[in-house]
Amino acid sequence: MPKVLVHHKVEDYATWKSAFDAGASKRSEKGITHVHEGAHVNDPNHVYLVFDVASGSDILSHLEHNDTQDFQKQGGVIGETHVVMLN
Repeated sequence: MPKVLVHHKVEDYATWKSAFDAGASKRSEKGITHVHEGAHVNDPNHVYLVFDVASGSDILSHLEHNDTQDFQKQGGVIGETHVVMLN
């Protein structure tokens, strides 16, 4: 099963975390399993996530979906989301 590493810069970790948690059911519907999330030791507003996905298209479809973009806005994501596919 492929893994995906995602990086966001956020305005405030607590605000982002609340929005991220609210999106759990949407990720599950897309076959995206949350494996680990955490923040950079020296800057908690740099958030890193690792997901298991059934296919690379699952995460790309999820990230492009309007609901996900709304969650990112609510969560205070700044700039681009960086996605790295791992095998």
